[in-house]
Amino acid sequence: MVPSLVSVSTSPAVINLGSASSDAQGLGNRAVCNLVFQDHQHTDFRVDPYLSGRSWDPLSADRGSFWTRWIARNKYRSQIEIVVYDGYVGQALSAMVKRTYFMEKVSNVNSSGRVAITGKDILAKVETRKAQAPKTSLGKLYSALSTTATSFILTNAKSSDYGSSGVVRINDELIGYSSTSGSGDTVTFSGLSRAQYRTAAAAHDVDDGVQECAVYSNQTVDAVLSDLLTTYGGIDASWLDTANWAAERADFLDAYRLNTVITEPTSVYKLVSEIQEQTMCYIWWDERDALVKMKAVRGYIE
Repeated sequence: MVPSLVSVSTSPAVINLGSASSDAQGLGNRAVCNLVFQDHQHTDFRVDPYLSGRSWDPLSADRGSFWTRWIARNKYRSQIEIVVYDGYVGQALSAMVKRTYFMEKVSNVNSSGRVAITGKDILAKVETRKAQAPKTSLGKLYSALSTTATSFILTNAKSSDYGSSGVVRINDELIGYSSTSGSGDTVTFSGLSRAQYRTAAAAHDVDDGVQECAVYSNQTVDAVLSDLLTTYGGIDASWLDTANWAAERADFLDAYRLNTVITEPTSVYKLVSEIQEQTMCYIWWDERDALVKMKAVRGYIE
């Protein structure tokens, strides 16, 4: 423990039911914690894994303080898990209220020798500009593609950049493919199905971009939300309350089946908000249970 905490303040998530309120963001407002720490000298014991090999004294004034060193060593780290315990003196830690957040930013040491850390709930990872579905594809046509071609080669790409089968967009045409094979920075797409999803077959030029599409066909609400948040939003599935999502969907949302082709990178935040609005459900981060939960907007029954 490093007893340098000065203050803690928290604010809960604000839910936007079914994204129905135009005065709130689609996913509502994020749960937030603000922590203030007092900087101090420190021995680096248990903090610096290379302490035994250092030739200098970490307590010397010219070697900086605890928080100046911590910030320098963690310059590019983000989404560090923050747990805030709320209880009483003498109360067991296990009996306290526990709230979970993820580090969003940390300030430099100010003139008063203090550092401020802001944490938000995990849905901040999918806010506008942070996560997109599908991901941007960088592959380009190695040679011109005729209107009847049944295969093509990409350059500036690897097989792992695309699915083993699926749909791609080249200019205004959507093309299905059944397999890929790669060598170096080239990928061969085979088994083409041209002019998919009411588009027209067209000739395409060398260096035209080939964008992977996200396709959902006859999918349940919870399945699409889970895929958007994990595959594209970067949220580990362990943070999603998927078992209860499935139960909620079976009871109230099972009539919905989602069908769409997303042909260009689109904000996951926007897509999730649209699903909430169209299917009348909502998700939110429960910071006490440390899970993203889902509920349907239900009618009142006597």
